[in-house]
Amino acid sequence: MEEQRLIEVIAEAIQDKKGKGVVSLDLSGMDGTICSHFVVCNADSTTQVCAIADSVEEAVYLKLGENCIGSSNNRKQRIRIYLT
Repeated sequence: MEEQRLIEVIAEAIQDKKGKGVVSLDLSGMDGTICSHFVVCNADSTTQVCAIADSVEEAVYLKLGENCIGSSNNRKQRIRIYLT
């Protein structure tokens, strides 16, 4: 999977659910990282955070055929991990 396309799909899915301040951090030049990029955003509520996480997971699967390889769910945050 092309990493730039993955970043685009993730950003689009975040924006579809009105995520704010979407930023892709390029970590490719750093030693010891587990990924080349890290995409972050803000949301106004826990409900919106959950909707964004679900939207990203669904969009990446439908558009790229990739499954989430790890996730963390709790009341305040949801995290999805994709490796390229």
